[in-house]
Amino acid sequence: MGCLFRFCSLIIFAMLIGWLITNLVNFIQEAPAVKINQTVTLKDFKTAQQLVRRRNSHLRSLNKVTEFQTTTYEINSFLKVATKLIPNVATKVKASGGGIVIKMSVGLPSNPLGSYLNIRAIIASSSQGLLFKKFFVGKVKIHQKLIKPVLYYAFDQIIGQGRTRTFLNDIRSVKVSNSKLFVRFWPSAYLAKDIRPGSASSRGDTNNANGVKR
Repeated sequence: MGCLFRFCSLIIFAMLIGWLITNLVNFIQEAPAVKINQTVTLKDFKTAQQLVRRRNSHLRSLNKVTEFQTTTYEINSFLKVATKLIPNVATKVKASGGGIVIKMSVGLPSNPLGSYLNIRAIIASSSQGLLFKKFFVGKVKIHQKLIKPVLYYAFDQIIGQGRTRTFLNDIRSVKVSNSKLFVRFWPSAYLAKDIRPGSASSRGDTNNANGVKR
């Protein structure tokens, strides 16, 4: 009886290892979905600055639902500048089918399974806040109920504990028309507290740009 139990345990363990390996292969891929180490031009940097300035002016309007308008070009310029500070990471957005497609590629250390972790999210136009229609890591589709917990955990490691939830909950609606995005949101005191007139984040400084091609 003891031998049978150990044999069954071994079979279950082997199946579990096989499942993990199979899913790891599906998570990790050989080619990036977005080109990493893209060239950042001076035009990209200036476009990103303008976007940040507009965002900051909207965040000062507390206790009021406001609409922020931007384009996929502006967002991609900002992302190119922002990810220049993060090694082996690239992100890109595009408007598609009345929604937004976000792609991210992360270069991984050398391993036998693959070279890149590719993430793809589809955000639908919605009057009920930020609605993630689909979310993929590699070839694996993440269940709808797990999307936001995964985002909370991942981005809290970057921007601080609890900040992601606050930011996402402040968004009231998203509308996509061609390449234009219209986001209605309620700027919380938490998001606006660090925005000060004349601050470095408000002014922007082209002298601080690293790796910018003029």
